[in-house]
Amino acid sequence: MRNAQFVSSRFVAAALTAAVCAVWLLEVSHAATMDELIKIAANKSRALETIQDDSVVLRELDILMLKEDFQALERAREEEFGLLDKDGNYEGERARKKRKGVRDLGRRWPNGVVPYTISSVMSASDRRAIQQAVDDWNKYTCIQFRPRRNERNYIHLENGNGCSSFVGMLGRGRQLVTLGQGCRSKGIIIHELGHAIGFNHEQTRYDRDNYVTIVRGNIPGHLYYNFEKYPQSVTNTHGVPYDYDSVMHYGQYAFSTNGRPTIITKDKSKQNTIGNSFGHSFGDVKLANAMYSCDRGCTNKPRCPSPGFVDKNCRCMCPGTNGGVPVQPCSTGGGTGGGTGGGTGGGTGGGTGGGTGGGTGGGNNNCRDNNNNCAGWASRGECQRNPGYMHVYCKESCRLCNGGGGGSSSCVDYDTYCATWAARGECSRNPRYMIPYCPKSCNRCSGGKCIDKNVLCDQWAKRGECAKNPNYMLVNCQRACGECS
Repeated sequence: MRNAQFVSSRFVAAALTAAVCAVWLLEVSHAATMDELIKIAANKSRALETIQDDSVVLRELDILMLKEDFQALERAREEEFGLLDKDGNYEGERARKKRKGVRDLGRRWPNGVVPYTISSVMSASDRRAIQQAVDDWNKYTCIQFRPRRNERNYIHLENGNGCSSFVGMLGRGRQLVTLGQGCRSKGIIIHELGHAIGFNHEQTRYDRDNYVTIVRGNIPGHLYYNFEKYPQSVTNTHGVPYDYDSVMHYGQYAFSTNGRPTIITKDKSKQNTIGNSFGHSFGDVKLANAMYSCDRGCTNKPRCPSPGFVDKNCRCMCPGTNGGVPVQPCSTGGGTGGGTGGGTGGGTGGGTGGGTGGGTGGGNNNCRDNNNNCAGWASRGECQRNPGYMHVYCKESCRLCNGGGGGSSSCVDYDTYCATWAARGECSRNPRYMIPYCPKSCNRCSGGKCIDKNVLCDQWAKRGECAKNPNYMLVNCQRACGECS
């Protein structure tokens, strides 16, 4: 067991306060990073001097841990990395093995539901920032932060000292997330809620040495414990690569008291990236979806192109290309898997418009296979399982040309909710999903009125607009896009 088996919160507070004050004395010539904003908030509220509960340990500026969890973590570190010498270095790594009795320190919230309450002292603007952060978590993942009803376990967002959170669900009733002055911005709240669902800081991953170098010479000895790695035995990356862009990553000057970097990225292009993300990265979203098995309700899961993943709506999602949007439907490959849940989410996984194919006349010149694998996929039944992709890119293999396979005998809805959605107007609002998956309810079967509503439809179709702009084209240029049966 290491020498400092348990560090009292008062000692931690004093040490961190010294570090914070030192940072204030330095001339900072860069925009404040996540960790610096958390330090500034702690300094303003004197949070690091007012931790009175010695059953709780504060680490890494904003992570709260119960004493028993801290001790279990230290035992796991010793088991995996070996003992610490007098200088704080590990005496060689030991063979990795799961230690019995070490609890999951990032306990999951059942069914991904995180009930919450908000302190009555929070202002209207504070509540807006909280709601924005909550909305992003709810939008990009299957995790649902929702106002508490009568649940026993829940988080309470309070006007505390500094910014802090426990990691995962404690299972002891009310669980505090403190948002003091300086912590009530969307980015910091996303970060703290990340801890609450089970995220640790990115730079403490067990594999971090492959991606960053921690410069011990720029870190005061009594603060180095904030950079200790979490053992593989108590964490799970779910196969998601190290993420320099993560909202959970600290900046390059974290805990520096001499103004020099403490974290050096091995990918030099990312040196100024770390710590500067104030919204979800693709990796954050992918990890949360994996941690909470967000695709568990999907049947016939699509095969997503790397690094894509299947989301809660059974779509293949890939890194976003628009600033501020971490994910978007993958543009190639994949297709869609069916889902058992409600909602019109769906999507095409392949990311490019749907369509029931077939057609005669004007639609025929678009009836061909656009992927060399179409025939093989069709033989495995993908035309029925993944019509959102197959009916657009594999029309010939799916026998949708010249009316083949496109008649009333094959014109069916692929989702039990189609009729309900169609009655709500989703056929026109969400054609990218509805047209391939709900052709019957959207009146796309034989006998439906199939016309082009614009004289330029043929020209647009030849330029590929049926796939690029399906929300307009599949509604207004049905014949040119080969949507007639």
